[in-house]
Amino acid sequence: MGTELMVLIFLTFLQLIRGVSGELFDVPALFVFGDSLVDDGNNNYIPSIARANYPPYALALGVPLVPPCLSLKSKGASILRGVNYASAAGGILDETGKNYVARVSFNQQLALFEKAIEFEYSLLFQEPQALSPYLARSIFALVFGSNDYINNYLMPKLYLSSSLYDPDSYAELLVQAYAQQMRDVYGIFSDIASNPQKYGFKVANRACCGVGRYGGALTCLPFEKPCEDRDQHVFWDAFHPTQAVNKIIFESCYSPASTYCYPMGFQSLATI
Repeated sequence: MGTELMVLIFLTFLQLIRGVSGELFDVPALFVFGDSLVDDGNNNYIPSIARANYPPYALALGVPLVPPCLSLKSKGASILRGVNYASAAGGILDETGKNYVARVSFNQQLALFEKAIEFEYSLLFQEPQALSPYLARSIFALVFGSNDYINNYLMPKLYLSSSLYDPDSYAELLVQAYAQQMRDVYGIFSDIASNPQKYGFKVANRACCGVGRYGGALTCLPFEKPCEDRDQHVFWDAFHPTQAVNKIIFESCYSPASTYCYPMGFQSLATI
C-alpha cells in the first residue's frame, strides 16, 4: 500500500533478524498475508479501486519493504527474504471487498504462496529437504477480519451476509474459515483508542486524513493535505491507525513478556 503504516512490516522483520541487542536471530524470511493494513503495493497491479499509490499516502520512508508478490521485484533470489501477499479490501471470505472490484482474498493469497513454493522456491534450494526448515523458521504475519465486516456484513445493500447470519453466527463463520482464533494486537489497540492520553495521543476521535464527519466517511483523497501533527492522532484515515500507534503495538508485541501477542512475543518466537 506504500503508506507510512508499512514501516511496521520492515521494522518488524529487521528487529526479528537483528534482535534488540544486535544478536543475529535465525529468521530467514517474513511472509505477509492480509488486507490494506499490510498491503505494500499488490493492488497497484490489479484493476482495484482500493489503492493508496497517491499523496498524501506514499510518504517518503527511506526504508525497504518486503516485496509485493505481484511485483516484478518478487522474482528470483529476492524472495528468499520474504514476500508480501496482502491485498487491500481482501478478506477471510472470498466475496468480501467486491465493492472495490479486484482484490486478492485470503484463499487466493494462499494459492499464490503455494504456487510460489512449488514453482519458485523449489528452484532456489539445491537440496529439496532444505526448504522445509527454511519455512519452519520463517515468520508468517496474518492480518485479516476488518473487511469481512466493513466491506461485507455492514453493507446489506451489496451483501447477503447480514440477512443470512446473526452477529454471533457470522463471527463463528469467520473463525471457522480462518481456521483459528487469533488473540493478537486488538487488545492494546482498544486500550489506545479508549485511553489515548495514556500513550501520548491527543486526538482519538478524528482521522488525520479523510473525508466526512471526523474524517471517517472516506479515506484520503488524492493530494489531500493530512494533519500536521499525525503522531498525535490515533487514526491516520477512516480505517487505519497511524505509524505512532503501530510502533506502540509492535513494541508491545516484541517483548518476551508480551500479553497482547498470543501465544508469545516476536522476540520469543524468533528464538525458538
